[in-house]
Amino acid sequence: MKHSRFNFFLSLIALILLSIYIPLTWAQNRFDDFSIEIPQIQNFEDFDIVTIKSRTVDLPAKNKDHQFGKNTIIEDQFFFIPKNGYVTEITSEVVGAPSQEVIHHSALLNSLGKKDFMCPEIPEFVYMTDEYLSPFAPPNGYGYQIKPPKNLYYLFTHFRNDLNTDFKNVYLKLTLKISKNKQQPLETIRLDGHNNSCDKFSSFPILANSHKEITMKEPLESPYSGKVIFIAGHFHDYSDHLKILKNGQEVLNFKPVFSSNNNSRSDLKSENHIEKIPPISPDNLYFQKGDKITLLTEYFNPTDMPIEAMVLALAYIAVSK
Repeated sequence: MKHSRFNFFLSLIALILLSIYIPLTWAQNRFDDFSIEIPQIQNFEDFDIVTIKSRTVDLPAKNKDHQFGKNTIIEDQFFFIPKNGYVTEITSEVVGAPSQEVIHHSALLNSLGKKDFMCPEIPEFVYMTDEYLSPFAPPNGYGYQIKPPKNLYYLFTHFRNDLNTDFKNVYLKLTLKISKNKQQPLETIRLDGHNNSCDKFSSFPILANSHKEITMKEPLESPYSGKVIFIAGHFHDYSDHLKILKNGQEVLNFKPVFSSNNNSRSDLKSENHIEKIPPISPDNLYFQKGDKITLLTEYFNPTDMPIEAMVLALAYIAVSK
């Protein structure tokens, strides 16, 4: 009995050391200049609250190049989260400036998780957000599992400033609720409508005074069979929908909420900006392994300048046993 306990504790210590060694080695090999942060953690009986913060940035006035972000600021930060549980909620907040003016988009990736199914050069997406600060909020009973030794997470944040005001010490804060109780685990599938790009957030131009339909060069074959529990979409002004197609048939359609009472872009009014793109928890959507999944949207640019466009989605799947 004593021998068995000794082996158990020896294995536990080895696992803890491995969970620290692997992230450090991976980051050292990948980045010349990096740091790994331990986030703030609040412990409660049934869950933990983990707070992740990006590095702070100073944003000069009008720090936005309309030729697709040449003068914007991109921050990368690694976090070691020493927890074993299920992420059941993620919310985001910008500190120090108005979110819709300084955040373009952000993503939390599992650096040691599965490889991205569209591009193996990209780590597994856990969460993505944008200027609308969309949350991850699946129905009760579901969560994204985190566990040793894959506890190294990578926060990618793209800042920009559209206003005539300087902002200093701006940062993005993510709050993760991690349940200590077993949940049905969720797997993620990233979808990129821009030619299946290997960029984490690929963008492309829509020429002045033009209309363009955007779809994936090739559908992504679903790597899983299971139920779609939660899905978030991302696109820009001058588009009013994002459709998800399964085997050529529309199964979901994201509709944004606009800033004016006229909830349509058919009039092409430039002042009618998107305020948010609500995520969707489908009632009865299933993917079978090998289903061909596609994104489809349209952009209408009535201006005399090119505009920057994107089309992305992140789906969370409860995989069938």
